Amino acid sequence: MKIQLKLATLHNPLFLAGTNFGSTLDVSKRTGLTLLYDRVEKELHAFYNNSLVIIPSTNVATMTPVDPSILGYPNAVLPITPKVILSSSIPVQGVKVKAQASVPAGIKND
Repeated sequence: MKIQLKLATLHNPLFLAGTNFGSTLDVSKRTGLTLLYDRVEKELHAFYNNSLVIIPSTNVATMTPVDPSILGYPNAVLPITPKVILSSSIPVQGVKVKAQASVPAGIKND
């Protein structure tokens, strides 16, 4: 089974068809670049300017599929709502902030 990717990050920079891609292969930033991951052979196939390079999965750090539903995941990822914890040091409207009354023990005040 081959999966079309829109982004892949490699452990080492890639030079393909006389072009330095660096370690990030982004289909949206490079016209003519096609990325396919072969799950059976565990290889990433990159096509660019009629050239092909086969990258072993041991050199691939991350991969982002074009369609995550092909792997059994829903297309839309639900947004995560972060929990906000207010610290006591953050001023709150309507609350008076009191200054420190004395010097902490062990600190000389000259």
